[in-house]
Amino acid sequence: MSYYPPGFDSNRAVELGKLVDAAYAQFNHRNDSTFCWQPDGYQILSCLSVVEKGVSLPFGYAAAKGADGFIVIRGTQQPLEWLDDAAIIPIPFRAGWGKTTQGFERIYNQLSSEILNAVKILQTRVDFQNLYIAGHSLGAALAHLAAADIFISTQLTATSYTFSGPRTGDPAFASAFDAANLVTWRVFNTEDVVSTLPLAAPDFEPQTHGLNDSVIEMAFKLLLRTGADGLFTHLQTPIPLTFNRGNLADNHNLTNLYTAL
Repeated sequence: MSYYPPGFDSNRAVELGKLVDAAYAQFNHRNDSTFCWQPDGYQILSCLSVVEKGVSLPFGYAAAKGADGFIVIRGTQQPLEWLDDAAIIPIPFRAGWGKTTQGFERIYNQLSSEILNAVKILQTRVDFQNLYIAGHSLGAALAHLAAADIFISTQLTATSYTFSGPRTGDPAFASAFDAANLVTWRVFNTEDVVSTLPLAAPDFEPQTHGLNDSVIEMAFKLLLRTGADGLFTHLQTPIPLTFNRGNLADNHNLTNLYTAL
């Protein structure tokens, strides 16, 4: 029998994991006009999208069911495709909220207005009581930024369940998150490399880990370097699971993760 900390709802986590899977289905069938991606029993209020190379792509949705509202954000199609040199440069998020990465900020800024508009729609519903935010991989980091942005703009405190997420921001961001009484449950596989990135300590040097400057090692050095001010930390409560499917993609897979709950 698995142990979960007080307050963690494994049934809710599985529900939200399945909602994020629906966001992946939404993306994968984006060119199929006959595909119905609305999860059973949920009312889709709006779609979230980003523009990549001049093309608008679905990145999630806002939904409602009974008294609950949901902001659902998918991740990328490849576990590490968001990790490039520009993505991990630390930059300020909001005033008093420390720093996130340039890559996370760039993508979230495209989603911010759609997310805040969806929250306004939810607040007009007479039965609305609870807001949940869910995201996987890159979407996990975006979910944390969304929770912060919603609080800053509306004072509404959302609960987030994130899956296989990287570190979202620096210690100042984590402190502001706590001070706002925001709650996040970070579900992850201990054998998944994505949850270890960006590195907690700045300026990764292969030599300090006994590595040589091979082509692969130098590539990771460039990918993971954050500079002297690049100190990142995870948020709040971890929900660690352990399974090894033998490759990066399956260890990072969302369905595998929430099924293990």
